[in-house]
Amino acid sequence: LHADTIPLGILDPLVATPPPPIEMQPGDTFLLITDGMFEWANAAGEQFGIPRIIDVLRREPDASATELIKHIREELGRFTGETPQPDDLTAIVVRRLQE
Repeated sequence: LHADTIPLGILDPLVATPPPPIEMQPGDTFLLITDGMFEWANAAGEQFGIPRIIDVLRREPDASATELIKHIREELGRFTGETPQPDDLTAIVVRRLQE
């Protein structure tokens, strides 16, 4: 899912249409991340990107929320190397465990 409104905190009060509910099945993972995660670029100017985050999710389907964020941060660090962090890195993991 992509953002469909302006970032929180830009307007006070934020007037937006609530999004539809997200149906999650047992075992599904919902990852909410800020753009600092996928827009961080390496020395060549290439952004980490959403596909690399999805790759981590697919490789680590049984990882705990803490482990999943750790794996994403490790991949991000390998990719960006010594490039300074330009933005915040925020992630929220929601997982449906059972019916």
